[in-house]
Amino acid sequence: MSKTRFSGLKTLFGLGCLGLIALNLLALAARIWSPLDILSLFHPLYALLALLLALALGSLKAWRWTLLALLCLTYNLYLMLPFWPARAKADGIQERDLRLVVHNILYINQTSAEVLEQITQSNPDIIFLMEYSHNLQSQLESHFSAYPYRLIEPSRMTMGLALFSRIPIQQATIERFASRIPIFKISFELNGKTFNFIGAHPWPPLEGMANMHKLQMIDIATVVKQAAEAGQPLIVVGDFNASPWSYFIGKIKQAGVLSDARQGQGLWPTWRFHPKIPLSLMIDHVFLSETWRVVNFQQGLQAGSDHHALILDLSLP
Repeated sequence: MSKTRFSGLKTLFGLGCLGLIALNLLALAARIWSPLDILSLFHPLYALLALLLALALGSLKAWRWTLLALLCLTYNLYLMLPFWPARAKADGIQERDLRLVVHNILYINQTSAEVLEQITQSNPDIIFLMEYSHNLQSQLESHFSAYPYRLIEPSRMTMGLALFSRIPIQQATIERFASRIPIFKISFELNGKTFNFIGAHPWPPLEGMANMHKLQMIDIATVVKQAAEAGQPLIVVGDFNASPWSYFIGKIKQAGVLSDARQGQGLWPTWRFHPKIPLSLMIDHVFLSETWRVVNFQQGLQAGSDHHALILDLSLP
């Protein structure tokens, strides 16, 4: 390899390293300008690119650039560390108290039978569905006779929500703010205990909707804080169109003193970025107060949607 080409590759990969670091720093600036929050979706990709740059720069003996790439890799691996699959503890929970299915079923879903089949096979106690359109309501609702407790807010397009439960509902409200989305706030009774459940689906932070997304996430955090003040076990779920490292996800977790149900379970991305691009993102979430224990966490099928379902077994010691 000629000296000129050798130097050119060093410069090219070095600039790539600087660009990658800039993306990580910009993701942290979402608290200042909310559209930047979308950059936090790609930390697993940043880790992969940092590793490739470190290998390339190392092979070129550009040691300072290599160190910079390794620092970027270390930072992104640190962010993903809490999700590293962990062995069950010796005092782990064997029995579940609650099985939960959370699924954005896509308002134009053409295969509602697959949605029903997945729910039938998983046999959950609580089902929370997003993008529950009027069309899907007409196809699905009659099949949920085993779930007498319900809260339903269908929509013509993507804002519809529906919850079906075998567990008795003590109180159910739909909170609304100026940001327009419905936020489900429900109290359940389980084994003589009361727990609260919050479900929502904010708009994606794209095409001029970033500010609305910000307002909706703040509204969700407000409802979460109100529910957490009751001092009862809390579950918060939804397709939040944001990553686990999102600034606004952090505000929601902080408002309810919540942890991510994925912790110790793996990354489990739920939404494919593009049909032709092998990149999936973690935008569907379940957050839990400290009283809950995750017995089992698994990714369900897409069932005609562009999202995978999340299926969780939870225990309430």
